[in-house]
Order: sequence, then structure tokens, then C-alpha cells
Amino acid sequence: MRTLKAFLKKNWMIVLGLTLSVATILTFFLLTDGITVLKEISKSLQYGWLLVAAGFVLLQWAFDSLALHTLTLPHQPGRRYFSSFITTMVGVLYSNLTPSATGGQPMQVVSLNRQGMDTGTATSVVVVKTMLNQIAITIYALVMVVWELPYFQQYVSNFSFIVLFAMAVSMLFIAGLLLFTINRKLTTRLGYWLVHQLHRMRLCKDEQRLRDKMDATFKNYFASAGRLGSSFFRCLAVVVFTLLQLTCYFIVPYCLYRSFGFYGESVVRLIAAATFVYFASMFVPVPGSSGGAEGSFYLFFSPFFPAGAAAPAMLIWRLLTYYAGILFGLAFTAMDKRRAAPTVPPAQTEP
Repeated sequence: MRTLKAFLKKNWMIVLGLTLSVATILTFFLLTDGITVLKEISKSLQYGWLLVAAGFVLLQWAFDSLALHTLTLPHQPGRRYFSSFITTMVGVLYSNLTPSATGGQPMQVVSLNRQGMDTGTATSVVVVKTMLNQIAITIYALVMVVWELPYFQQYVSNFSFIVLFAMAVSMLFIAGLLLFTINRKLTTRLGYWLVHQLHRMRLCKDEQRLRDKMDATFKNYFASAGRLGSSFFRCLAVVVFTLLQLTCYFIVPYCLYRSFGFYGESVVRLIAAATFVYFASMFVPVPGSSGGAEGSFYLFFSPFFPAGAAAPAMLIWRLLTYYAGILFGLAFTAMDKRRAAPTVPPAQTEP
């Protein structure tokens, strides 16, 4: 009993996220008679389309890893793609287990550090990738809004407000990352302020020593970010890989639509719906966007899954895109810890 209480106390955010996700799905099942519909659909379910959906989930992770690998190669020329895949899956795990996916990027820095990359360089790689990823999803959403605006305005209440709000938050996020990347003085001041607060809270004994370490890390961070940012074609390649990754993720609901035996709606329209689901639930402040992701899916996909089929589709969608990421992420995180370099070289400052 004590062990269970200790686990719940330490991981209450994770438990909250999983509980919200399961509770939301169960609520939709009960309200829409989803259990009965699922029993009926399972008799004629086209499993080939489910395999295609699972394949697209794997491809999504593969393209995400290619984007990361493209940014890490200048710093580790002999780096293997599989190492980048492992780091990607570490990010998938912790993004799914933390509010607004905030834990994914820091843990990717830790993973790159384990693989021999200094902290400053690893941080710059992850920050630049995150910024390019956000630019790609914003472009994707803008294209889909222009393409399918009349349709979704007709079927989804407050559609324009939802999209405009998500777009504004995304733009602010990109601006913040850009400012953090190019304004060395502001970033250094913020870092010093955080170190001082840690010292005041007695979490840091030697404030000056931590400042010196931070200076060395920042020096590598800004040098690395400058190199990556100045390479137009490398950044373009990352954006292209990210757009392919997003397409693989957004096409999964279409595969589920076909697996249920439905047809008639275009693949582009369902990709647009998936884009808006992702965009609307991106900054929900609970682990895995639980509750928000399920609610957004039901809101945007109800017009395509008639007669209560939206709830079973939501369940399979979350199994493939959320719970599978946790399971695979756990396996690859354990592998990452076992394959960690015996010693991580200290930060090497550039002249």
C-alpha cells in the first residue's frame, strides 16, 4: 500500500492524464451507445486498413527521427540513424506523459547528452527542431483552413475562434523560441535569474559555479544554433521531413474511417479534420492533452462517423497514436539508458 501511495504521489500528473483519457472515452461510449456500435463494427471491421494505420504511425516516428538526425549530423558526423530514432521515442514517451508535451524536449536533450553530445549543443538541436516543427504545423493548419474553411464552419460550432486562438498561441510559441535562440543577452539574464532563485531556495550551494557552467553551455548553445540557423537547406529538409511526419499522423483517422467500412469523404478533408484536432488540443495543460484530444476528435470527426461510430474510432485512434507511443517509448527509453555512453565529455567551448 505504501509503495502504491508513493508511486501515485510521485507520478500524479501521469495518472491524472491517463485517467482523464480513459474517463473521456468511456463517457463518449456511454453517451453515444458506443459499446453496441463497436460490437457491430467489429463484425465487419477491415483489419487491412488498421494495419495501414499502424504503418503510418511507424512512418511518423521514422520521419520525425529523420528530422532530428538531419540536425544532429553536423555535430556528430558518424552518428547512426538508430540513435536519433531512440532519442525521438524518448521524446514521444515524455511528451505523452507531461502537460502540453513539455517533458519531451528536455528528455531528448538528456538522451543526446547520454549519446555523447554536450548539453549546449543538444539543447540548440532540440530548440531549433521544436521551432521548425511548430512552423511546419502552423503552415499545415493554414493550408487546411484555406482549403476546408466553408465545410468546417458549417459543421463545427465556433470553428473560426478555435482555429484563430490556436494559431495565435502557436505564433507566440514560435516567437518565444526564436527570441530565446537569437537574443543572447536576454537568455543569459533569464538563466542568471533562475540560478539566483535556486540559490535563494537553497537548491544551489555555489551560485557562481553554476553561472560559470551555464556560461559554457550557453556559448555552445548559441554557436550551434547559429550554425544550424544559417544552413537554409538543412532547415528546409527538416521542415519537409516534419510535413511528411505530420501527414502520416493526420492520415490515421482516414484509415480508421475506411476500416469501419465508410467511404465517400475525401482523404484531404479527413486530414484537415485531424490537423484541427491536433492544433486545438496542442496546448491542453494535462499529460497527453487527455480530455482535450478526445473531445476535439469527437467534435471534428462526428460528421464523418455516423450512428455513434465516432467513439469507437476515437478509442482506436488513441490506442494507435497515444498509448502505442507510451509502450514503444518505454522500451526505447530503457534501451537508451542501457546504450548510454560511459562518460559524457564536458562542454567544449569554441574560441
